[in-house]
Amino acid sequence: MRTTPSGFATVACLLASASLVTAARPATATTATTVSVSKAYAKSHAHHLAGLHLARAKYSDASMPFLMASAADASDSSVASTSQVLDNEHDFMWSCNVTLNGQEYPIDLDTGSADTWFISSFCTGDKSCKNGHPTINVTDLLSSDSYTFMNKSWYTTYGTGGVAGPLYWGPISIGAYTANVSFGLGFIVFQMTGASGLMGLGYESLSNINEFNGFNSNWFDNIGLPSSSQLFGFYLSNSADGDYGEVTFGGVDGARYTGDITWMPLSSATYWQYNISGWTWSVAAAQAGGFIGSNGTGSAAPQAISDTGTTMLMVSNEAADSINLAIGGTYNKTLGAYAVDCTAAASLPDVVFTTSDGVELSIKASTYVFPNGDGTCFSGIVGGGDRLQIWGDMFTRNYYTIYDKANARVGFAEAVHTTSSTSASASASKSKAPGSFAQAAAGVAEKSSKKKALKGLWAHLDDA
Repeated sequence: MRTTPSGFATVACLLASASLVTAARPATATTATTVSVSKAYAKSHAHHLAGLHLARAKYSDASMPFLMASAADASDSSVASTSQVLDNEHDFMWSCNVTLNGQEYPIDLDTGSADTWFISSFCTGDKSCKNGHPTINVTDLLSSDSYTFMNKSWYTTYGTGGVAGPLYWGPISIGAYTANVSFGLGFIVFQMTGASGLMGLGYESLSNINEFNGFNSNWFDNIGLPSSSQLFGFYLSNSADGDYGEVTFGGVDGARYTGDITWMPLSSATYWQYNISGWTWSVAAAQAGGFIGSNGTGSAAPQAISDTGTTMLMVSNEAADSINLAIGGTYNKTLGAYAVDCTAAASLPDVVFTTSDGVELSIKASTYVFPNGDGTCFSGIVGGGDRLQIWGDMFTRNYYTIYDKANARVGFAEAVHTTSSTSASASASKSKAPGSFAQAAAGVAEKSSKKKALKGLWAHLDDA
């Protein structure tokens, strides 16, 4: 997630209302508990792109080189890991079931923010409050001995929406791990439809909740892992395969990737942020290429973040224009994106990003061509990242991503995708198309007034 100039956490994944696809889940592994993360939210194409273009205020002055290491360096086989199934919804979002007060809730696991919140039964705002997913029953929570109202209120704004409400304290579980943390209840929620809530997995410094309660409420930081196991890995499936995504805490799933891991030391302990100075792009068929950002050093070094809360891949404006022209895209001013032929997804060339040490990271056309819900398609490689690029789910679908907190680094390895017999049924159940880019204008136009409404609720709750 991103921060706005005012310093609030920003979420680029604004969702269109859609049903959670629930195909038959795979059997639980016997060798280790595995937590799969399903993107059960149909992310509106419009909302995601609009959110991405609001993310330009993030950048860091730090500069660091990247390292290469073998896959064996990433995990400690002596420590049990836990994983959870993720249901893929249109390749726009993957949600994870978490347990709170004895009930499961599908939420977005977001490495680009650091707050945890749930939609409450008292929610008002827009259709986000009634999106078909379970909400937290406030009466039940108040009557539980395990949860405490903190007598504080909180709010946060995202790329095209926001959440406000009271803060609570108590246990939240994912798979085998449980941690007591402070979390928000959304009494007012705007343009955050598609799931029951969100859990931020970024660094503590990004948290608005921490600013209100004065202590670290990052779920991952509080599950008590030894230093050697303070890492987690994301595998994001392709909906066409009928497969599930997976998140693994306390280790990695070696069956989900192949080859070496490309390690990027973090340049800032805020987002999962790293230096991409000297990285280039190329499209072989078009014999085109160039830098993905300014080829500067020090404070001018281009930066990127690995963000599971963003669908697209946001690079510099110049690089986005050049890449999309090279693949045959046509800029659509109304959409604010490059339109591409939907039938070309099977024939367009890979877009290859090459690190300063010569490691090639290829993005397949099947992952960078997105349907617009109306028979047209657009490119998921977008501009807006002149100061901070956002490597979202589109990249992670191609590369298993490891977030190694103990060693302050993020790693990429080629993802191994599998197909499933549930492909046909899953495809049939996803008959509701995600929203179109045309919806973006209204969301952006309403942002200012909605932020005022959120602040007003916050003041009201404080006075109560």
